[in-house]
Amino acid sequence: MSATDSLELAAVPPFDLAMTVAALRRRPHSLTDALVDGEYRRVLSLDGVERLVGVRQLAPDRVRVRALDGPLGSAAGEEAARLVERMLGLRVDLAPVAARVAGDAHLAALFRRLAGMKPPRFPSLWVTFACVVPYQQVSLEAGVAVMNRVIQALGTRHLYEGQTYFGFPTPERFRAADVAMLRGRGLSAAKVRTLTHVAELILSGELTEAEIEPLEDAAAVARLTALPGIGPWSAHLVLLRGLRRLSVFPAGDSGASRNLRLLFDVPADDLPRLERALLETLGPWRGELYFLLLGRSLLARGLIQGSPTA
Repeated sequence: MSATDSLELAAVPPFDLAMTVAALRRRPHSLTDALVDGEYRRVLSLDGVERLVGVRQLAPDRVRVRALDGPLGSAAGEEAARLVERMLGLRVDLAPVAARVAGDAHLAALFRRLAGMKPPRFPSLWVTFACVVPYQQVSLEAGVAVMNRVIQALGTRHLYEGQTYFGFPTPERFRAADVAMLRGRGLSAAKVRTLTHVAELILSGELTEAEIEPLEDAAAVARLTALPGIGPWSAHLVLLRGLRRLSVFPAGDSGASRNLRLLFDVPADDLPRLERALLETLGPWRGELYFLLLGRSLLARGLIQGSPTA
């Protein structure tokens, strides 16, 4: 690939950029993810340099990727393609999920409304931990607010057309940050210790995606829960949102439980039985239940429009 202003990537249809980005960032005020006039913009590290990248949907099976701060060289273009495909799940085919939910009226209808919403994946293992640990035992809104303050303190700033875009703090910058400053941004002492330890392990090469990827689910969870401050819920979210391991589901997720109860209109006492039945139905795609329930919340809040064909 020579230097180019943009490149096009194929997606397994149906694909909806706006819905997938909403699932990636969870809330629209996340500082590192911006949707501007239909274009998804994020600062990414490409060939060792932070670049502001824009992604625009061209068709149900195609997107255009461009660097907003100049042409992409060969290595940077290849890295941009890899990261965009990773984050937006362009190659994920959810047809098997459609077949598994077809017999349940509630899930089938929700799946149709969310047609095109791929299960997203954070751009790196470090970003995954940093987008999971601060959300432990707090609401999604509170977690986003804390991370926004950390990003403002430690992230890089990129100005484009009068708007500031933030790069996600690197593990190097987080490890070197003053603990009192991090506490002042809303992170508890325990969460600072966990993230600092994870940053050190990632920087030293002692914790990598290459190590975790080949492990069976139980072994991967065991590896992650051996880390201080990482329990089963956090481990499952790291696997689901960081490695797109759709064979795992974060049991005990309060948001998923709330949306499950609202979707099926059942009392709280019936939720464990209902959840077990749905996870059995989805089988190796059980993690998609998490994203469907997240999508249900985004629809209810008016943060996504849903498929017009539903």
